[in-house]
Amino acid sequence: MGEEYAVASAESTAAIRELARAEGVFVGPVYTGKGLAGLLDHARSGRIPADSDVAFLHTGDTGNLFEIPQVVGHITD
Repeated sequence: MGEEYAVASAESTAAIRELARAEGVFVGPVYTGKGLAGLLDHARSGRIPADSDVAFLHTGDTGNLFEIPQVVGHITD
């Protein structure tokens, strides 16, 4: 997800914002955000069947979350 390694992508930023708005949960902007974006893409594209039970384990990676204005600067849109 994204063009660069260890850099937040547009997809990860969108996924973080979506989860934060829906559930009040923030995940890290790089690795966890990219993983979440991939999970959402798989679910929306049908690669994960709609009736599946899915768990996404978030174990950290929020150290630099609030340094990225594209993520937290626009949460209240």
